[in-house]
Amino acid sequence: MDHWEYAGTEVVLGEPVGRRHFHSLLSASKETGFSPRVLNNYLVEAGVLDANDPRPEPRRLFDAIKYADLLKTLPALVGRIEMQSAMGATRRELRALHRDGVLKPHISNDSVRSIWKIEDGLALIAELRARVTVSGVPDEGWETINLAAKRKKVGVNAVIDAIRAGTVTVGVKEDQRGYNAIRILMTSVDHWHARHGKEAKPEGAMSVAELARSIGQHNNRYFLKLFETGHASAMSVMHPVTRRKEVARFV
Repeated sequence: MDHWEYAGTEVVLGEPVGRRHFHSLLSASKETGFSPRVLNNYLVEAGVLDANDPRPEPRRLFDAIKYADLLKTLPALVGRIEMQSAMGATRRELRALHRDGVLKPHISNDSVRSIWKIEDGLALIAELRARVTVSGVPDEGWETINLAAKRKKVGVNAVIDAIRAGTVTVGVKEDQRGYNAIRILMTSVDHWHARHGKEAKPEGAMSVAELARSIGQHNNRYFLKLFETGHASAMSVMHPVTRRKEVARFV
């Protein structure tokens, strides 16, 4: 039993197995509906399988009981377009939420498209709507989260942190839906940024995201891995707006 991926419905030596103890990559593929190649990417990133495992798919085994919940979540993952639609967000808005760490995909492998969980996006929207104090706001004097971040040259995570802290006024535009319906009073953004945005950061400091964008890269996780694995030196500073520690400059 410790070396075969018998299904719970199978009978071995006259006795029903009762519960599956092991999955192979092939049997898990059939259960989840993902191709073995795509599923392997998920499982490698989750630490279930070794990326360099030389065994064929039917012999690449893992604990079916331990990782049952993980396998259940995979069919619920969706691609970018489905995530945008469910959230009422534009492509640029979702990209900014990803880039600035507000929403994190469940897999960062670039070859996999279904990486988002809709519930994560809906939970964020519910959290933001809980901060709404003005309904039916006009266009004039109000702006979206992305526009506020762009205007003040900060990440959307900084603006959302300000919303969570209650330091900006949040409204909702009734003729829009989801994330794009959330509006912020521009004067409150100005006051918030004036209090927190003028603190100087270290001379020459550059965040990992800024460094990546400066050389045409949109994904900064590779730079973070260089730092985390000791292949490059960097300093950690307090972000002047978000008040959170971040890698600020490669040395």
